Amino acid sequence: SVGEMMSFSPEDQDAVLAGMKEVMQSYENEMRHPLRNLLMGQLVRSLLIQVQRLKLDTEAAMLELDQILRANELSISLVAAVPALAISWGLLVGLYRWLQPRAPDAKRAAVPCRMALVDLERSLAHALEVEEAEAAGGAYAAIPGDAAGGPAASVPAWGRMGSMRRQADVGAAPAAPPTRPIVSEAHGLVIFQVHRVHQEAMELFRSADRSSRFSEWPALSADLAQLAGATSTAQRARVHERMTHSYKVFQR
Repeated sequence: SVGEMMSFSPEDQDAVLAGMKEVMQSYENEMRHPLRNLLMGQLVRSLLIQVQRLKLDTEAAMLELDQILRANELSISLVAAVPALAISWGLLVGLYRWLQPRAPDAKRAAVPCRMALVDLERSLAHALEVEEAEAAGGAYAAIPGDAAGGPAASVPAWGRMGSMRRQADVGAAPAAPPTRPIVSEAHGLVIFQVHRVHQEAMELFRSADRSSRFSEWPALSADLAQLAGATSTAQRARVHERMTHSYKVFQR
C-alpha cells in the first residue's frame, strides 16, 4: 500500500526501483510479439503490475499534496480571507465617512455665506463713509440701492427741496441738510447684513462638523457674536477682515 511504500527505507526503495526496471524490460520484450504473449506469455501480468505501480505513484503524489496543504492550511486560509477583509474594511471606512459630519464645501455650499459677507463689506464701507461725512460736518446724499450693492439712490426729498429753495432764494446762505437719518439707515443696513451672515453660517454648518478639533465653527461662532455685539463700525470692520482671512469657508 501507499503507507507501506512511504515507510520503506532508502535501500528498500532502491530494490523496488530495480524490480520495476526488470518488469519494464520484461514488458518491452513481451510487447515485441503482443498477440502471442497476450495468450501464452506474461504480457497481461506485466500490464497489471504497471497499472498497480501507476496507482501507487498516484496515491503517493496525492498523499504528499495533502500533507503540503495541511502544512500550509493557515497560510491558505489567510490568503483566502484577504479579499473579504479588504471589502469589509472598505465598507466600514465608507460608512464611517458617510455618517461622520464633514467640513462644508467651500466651493459650492459656502457661496451664499460668502456672498452675504461681501454684502456686509459693502454696508460697512458705506457706513464708514457716512460717519466720516458726519464727522466732517458735510452731507452724504447717496445710499446703497439694495443689499447686493445695487446703484445708489438719488438725493432724498429734503435735499431736493433744499436745492429748489436755494435756487428760489439766491441771496440766502445754503444750509447743510441733516445727516443723522442717513447714518441711522446705514447702521441699520449693517445690522441687517450681520444678521444675514449669521443666518447663512448657521445654515452652512447645520449638518457639518461642529464639535471636532478640526471644525471652524467654534471660532467662527465667537467671531459672529463679536461682530453682532460690536459697538462701532470700525470694530465690525476689523472683525470682518479677520473673518475673511481666517476661515476656509470665506475663501475660494
